[in-house]
Amino acid sequence: MFHLSDEKHRVLDEPGHLLIMGGPGSGKTTIALLKAKRLVESGVLKNEQSVLFLSFARSTVARVEQQSQTVIDDEVRKRIEVTTYHSFTWSILRNNGYLLNAQKLEILLPSEASVALSKCENA
Repeated sequence: MFHLSDEKHRVLDEPGHLLIMGGPGSGKTTIALLKAKRLVESGVLKNEQSVLFLSFARSTVARVEQQSQTVIDDEVRKRIEVTTYHSFTWSILRNNGYLLNAQKLEILLPSEASVALSKCENA
């Protein structure tokens, strides 16, 4: 499948958290996905747990999801979530916002926010 260098094998075998730095095409995403696969397959995660990949950019999320299709199988991929920081935060607020406010939380589009703010200024 993949030829991994000795250094990449050491990274893959290293327990715990790591900071991996490298240029484009150096294998950072592949190694991260292989580590996630190993974690899922090890049985360490509880049923409701998953591995979370966060990124600032949707393009990176798409690239990680695409790479995951070649690196890991469908069953493992079900236990891996790839999303942006903004989407992840919104999911937390959407699912738990009622704890902050009795009303349902909503995201306003920029045009809707402008209208809402203009009404506040006139009051």
